[in-house]
Amino acid sequence: MVTEFCVQCHDLPSPKQHSASGWPPTVDRMYNRMNMMSTSNNPMQIKVPTEAELGKITAYLQAHAIDPEEASGSDKAQGSNVGPSGKSPLEILQERYARGEIDRKEYLQQLEDLKK
Repeated sequence: MVTEFCVQCHDLPSPKQHSASGWPPTVDRMYNRMNMMSTSNNPMQIKVPTEAELGKITAYLQAHAIDPEEASGSDKAQGSNVGPSGKSPLEILQERYARGEIDRKEYLQQLEDLKK
């Protein structure tokens, strides 16, 4: 299900991008964006998961999330954990900003989120 919904807007996220406690707010934020994008005149035709699908997505990401003991503070702050795409979360964020997919305010907020 992660591949069905998440890749509509960005590369497949690595579950290791967040800790188990970090995934629910991230999934919630993405769910809100999908809802907004599905109801506007967005040419992307975003599909939104049901509540049951959302629960499964969150459970999967939490089950495979990074163990806080594994992450060193400096590596995490730099966004250097590499996902399946071979890119770090920071590189993906910078590319999205460069392509104009997100504005400066959103870029800076997500940059702060990566440092947590």
